Amino acid sequence: MKVKLVNLPVDRYAADILLVYCFSGERPLRGETGLIDWWLEGNLSRSILSGRIRGELNEQLLSSSARRIAADRVLLTGLGPREEFSLNVYRELAGRLGTVVVKMGLNSVATVLPGFHDSRGRPPGIPSSQAAEILVEAIARAMPREGYAREIYLICSGAFMSLYAANNIAKGIQRLSRKGETGLAGVICNSSGNEEFERVVLSDFAERLGSSLVHFVPRSPVIQACEVESRTVLEHSPDSTEAAVFRELAGKVLSTDSPV
Repeated sequence: MKVKLVNLPVDRYAADILLVYCFSGERPLRGETGLIDWWLEGNLSRSILSGRIRGELNEQLLSSSARRIAADRVLLTGLGPREEFSLNVYRELAGRLGTVVVKMGLNSVATVLPGFHDSRGRPPGIPSSQAAEILVEAIARAMPREGYAREIYLICSGAFMSLYAANNIAKGIQRLSRKGETGLAGVICNSSGNEEFERVVLSDFAERLGSSLVHFVPRSPVIQACEVESRTVLEHSPDSTEAAVFRELAGKVLSTDSPV
């Protein structure tokens, strides 16, 4: 994994994801984040106005760049109130970002570096080398040991063959769990259409595995269209009900901390 320390113009740095930041209550968006928002035709600002993100500490919003900048995606992270931001807050923030980056399976990351103010509101700045080092260390700490993912999710439908395959995979996960920290974090239903039946069957299936049904993704023509066009739902229809389903799923995955 590569972590790039970038300066202006941030729109030209190619990476799987670009990390940008905003303070709560600070509008319009400023600095590098404001520049990226301009390149994204105000997409970040619209998300703030709609209430999807307010800039509170550790709030996050993932957006597609729609190829308007070199990075594929943009992750906007809230910093909380500007007057309360400090090096210690940044360390805590970097720890969370490191976990998110690892869970997303990214190969390259570009990030702008947020500044902070002291108790008198003066911007003393943070050395770029120190800020980059803190973030790299956070990513390294979040990397899985022994080459295995720490959390594994089973994705299946209520169809017999899908459940049969999922059960065999669960047996393999159980063997891996004895060797390290990896484990089954939950079952995700990718519905084949019979939703009422699948909710009952997969909830029981997950319970028998000692886990739970984490999320239910309904069958949808929007998702099928995205498959045909080789695009994610968030790229194809970011304001759709289906996009909200995947955002909710992402939130659950990021908050999971105790695999079976």
